[in-house]
Amino acid sequence: QARARGISLDFRCDGASPRVYIKKAELCQVVNSLIANSLEAIGRSGEVTIRRQDSGADRVVLTIEDNGPGIAPDIAPRLFQSCATGKSAGLGVGLALTKRILDRCGGTIELVNRRLRGARVTLSFPTPGVNAK
Repeated sequence: QARARGISLDFRCDGASPRVYIKKAELCQVVNSLIANSLEAIGRSGEVTIRRQDSGADRVVLTIEDNGPGIAPDIAPRLFQSCATGKSAGLGVGLALTKRILDRCGGTIELVNRRLRGARVTLSFPTPGVNAK
């Protein structure tokens, strides 16, 4: 999808790939959903940057940034509620499901607008050995 729309995907990671406390299928669901949101927001000709870094506090942080229009102010307070969407198509369940998955594994999610530069989603995952939920 990204290639067909002229959107570049840039993946950067710091250090070795540590294990995180989340099921592989759930991690794929979360990341795919967030990247799909970025691609939809950008439309054509843009950039999505995915960064993975070890936070040094028994957590791994994954950040997904895009240069789309950002999060509409009227939808921002309801982003993690089921059926909340600012899109013309879609059910509005992606972010609600993502939050539920992260809550269940002891992870966190934060979404912010980057003024005039799209949106940033920051995920934090506990590593094995940490008291996760």
